[in-house]
Amino acid sequence: MFSSEPRFFSQLSKWMSSLSPKKPLMVGYSGGRDSKALLYALHALKPPFPTIIVHINHGWRKEADQEEKEIRKEAAFLKKAVYTKKIVRSEQNNREDRAREDRLSFFNEVAEKTGAQGIVLAHHRQDQAETVLKRLLEGASLQKLHGMLPKKHLGNLTIFRPLLDVSEKELLHFLNGIGKTYLEDPTNHCTKYLRARLRQHLLPQLEASFGKGVQKSLIHLAKQSQDLSKYLEQTVQKRLDQQIEGPFGMMVPNISAMSDFEKKYLIQKLLEKRGDFCKRAPLEELLVWTAQKKSSVSLPLKNTTLYLHQDALFFLNKTSDATDHLHEKRFYLGDGLEESCRREYSWTDYFQGKVSFFVPKGNYYTVKRASTYWRKKLGKQKIPLPIRNECLVLMSDHGEVYTPFCSQLSLGVCVEFFFEDLVSV
Repeated sequence: MFSSEPRFFSQLSKWMSSLSPKKPLMVGYSGGRDSKALLYALHALKPPFPTIIVHINHGWRKEADQEEKEIRKEAAFLKKAVYTKKIVRSEQNNREDRAREDRLSFFNEVAEKTGAQGIVLAHHRQDQAETVLKRLLEGASLQKLHGMLPKKHLGNLTIFRPLLDVSEKELLHFLNGIGKTYLEDPTNHCTKYLRARLRQHLLPQLEASFGKGVQKSLIHLAKQSQDLSKYLEQTVQKRLDQQIEGPFGMMVPNISAMSDFEKKYLIQKLLEKRGDFCKRAPLEELLVWTAQKKSSVSLPLKNTTLYLHQDALFFLNKTSDATDHLHEKRFYLGDGLEESCRREYSWTDYFQGKVSFFVPKGNYYTVKRASTYWRKKLGKQKIPLPIRNECLVLMSDHGEVYTPFCSQLSLGVCVEFFFEDLVSV
C-alpha cells in the first residue's frame, strides 16, 4: 500500500470538483491496466456522485465472454451498477472504426437510461502522444493536432479524459501499490492495427533516433494546437454571431474579411456541426473563390451544399422540406391586399422563414423554378439563385402573381412558369 497518495490523485480530485454531485458518471471499463487504475482511483477518492461501470465486449477473442463475467462480479464486489453489451460484427474492414462507433452508440444508450452527466475514459500521456503523431502523419490541420481533449461533447454525450497528463508508469505503480492485477488484451499488441504499430514500432524508433523527449515534444505540440484552437474559436465567434439561420440552412456574411486560415476553421467547424466534411482540395478551391469574390458557385457535399453569393457563404440543406414549411406556415390568405400585398421583403427575411403576405380570395397555383425572365425580375434585389429557385410564388386564375419579393407581376410573365398544385382560398 502507499504511504502517501499518488500524485495524480490531486488532479482527479480537482477534476471531480467540477462535476455535478447529483448526476451519475459512467466509467468506460475494459478491465485493462489503464481503466482499472482509473476505476480504483475514483473508488478510493469516494466521489459525491455514483459511478457506473460500462463495458463493451467486442467478441474479438475467446476470453472476452469470461472477462465480461469477471467484470460483472467485480462491479458487484465494488457495489457499483454495471452495463455490459456484446457486439459481434462479421465485417473485417475498418474494424477499429466500427468498434469506436459501437462504443459511442452504447455510451449514449446508457447515458440516456441513467441520466449520466458523461463518461470518463482512462487515456493517458502515451495515448495522447500516439494520437498526435498519427494525426501529424495523416496531414491534419494545425488546429486538429490538439489530440484528445480533457472534455469533449459528441452530440448529447460528454466525454471526460482527466488522465491525459498522467504517465502509464504512474498508473501501473498505483495498481501494484494496491495489489491489483489487470486483464491483458493481446489485440493491443497486434500490429495489424495501426495503434499497435505506432506503439510497438514507430514511437520506439523515433525515441531511439531522436532521444526520449519525443513524447514530451508531441504533448507540447498538442497543447500549442489547443491554444491555437481557442484563439480561432474566439476570433471566428464574431462571424458566427452574425450568421443567419433558417429552414434553408445558414449563411455567414462578409466572408472575404476573414483570413484564409480563419475561413478554413469556420467552414470546418460549421460542417462538423452539420455532420459533414469537406476534403482538402475542394476546400482550397473554395478559399480561392472567396478571395476572388465569385458569385453563384457551389460545392455539393454529403449533407450540405456550400454556395457563394457575392460576399456571403451559404451552408444549404440538401434534403429539406423548407419550401413546404414556408408554404404552409409563412403566408396568410385574406382580404388585406392594398398595403400588405405591396410590402416587399428582402431575401434574408425569406431565408430565415420570417415572411408573411396577403392575397385576395380566389384560386391560386403554387409555382416553383420560374423562367429566366422571372429571375431577372427577382435579380433587382440580387437574390441568390438557390433562394430564387425555392421562392414561394402564387398565381391566380386571372394571371396575377404574388411573391414576398414583388407585389404583383403581369400576365405576360406567368405563361412561362411550371405549374404545380391548385390552391383554393
